[in-house]
Amino acid sequence: MIKVSNYQQNEVITSNKVRLVIMLYEGAINFLDIARDRIYIKDIPGKSLYLNKASAIVSELLCSLDKKAGGEIAANLERLYNYMLRQIANADLKNDHESIGVVSSLLKELKAGWEEIGRKGVSETLNYPASHNMVNRVESSIRI
Repeated sequence: MIKVSNYQQNEVITSNKVRLVIMLYEGAINFLDIARDRIYIKDIPGKSLYLNKASAIVSELLCSLDKKAGGEIAANLERLYNYMLRQIANADLKNDHESIGVVSSLLKELKAGWEEIGRKGVSETLNYPASHNMVNRVESSIRI
């Protein structure tokens, strides 16, 4: 168990911004999957524990937005993250696995977008020249 933790810690320390965001999405998705499983086996304390972990990650993503530099993209992500937090709270309150599915799907879609950015770079992914203002907004929408 310690080796995994050390590996993860090392990966965080050596990762770039895009990879860190992807890792956060992966963590939240994983915790949501576990929470959904806990609902099915009626482990209410376990469900709440993992929903709180997922919520903490989404909250961190929300807090890391640089609204000034990120412009419209950061504003849209802010609305989306707030929606996710409401859905997670609803899932916890009502043991609603469908709300978990909604948030998980959104996170998977965002993760896929950031993976594409990681593979191709922002300018190629958005089909803009590197000097275009939109490229700078995507890259600076998250403060890490």
